[in-house]
Amino acid sequence: MYCYRRHGHNEGDEPAFTQPSLYDEINTHPTVATLFRKRLVASNVLTENRAEELDREFESTLEASLAEVRRWEQQPASARKKPVQ
Repeated sequence: MYCYRRHGHNEGDEPAFTQPSLYDEINTHPTVATLFRKRLVASNVLTENRAEELDREFESTLEASLAEVRRWEQQPASARKKPVQ
C-alpha cells in the first residue's frame, strides 16, 4: 500500500519542496471523493445532477456553519454561548 497526504503533514509542511516530482503527480491525481463520485455515477447509484446537488447542499451547510461561528466570535466573551453542532 502506498499512502500520502495531499497537503503535507501539517500547516507548515510543504512536501513539494523535498519531493517535487511526487507531489506534481499527487496534485494531478483525482481526489478520493472525485473517484468515488465517478464510480457512483457510472454504476447508476447516483446521477450527475444529484451529485452536484449534494455538493451544493454540503457547501451550503459549511458556509452556514462558518457564518454562525463568525457571528459567535463577534459577541463579547461574556455573552457567548457554545455554537450548535
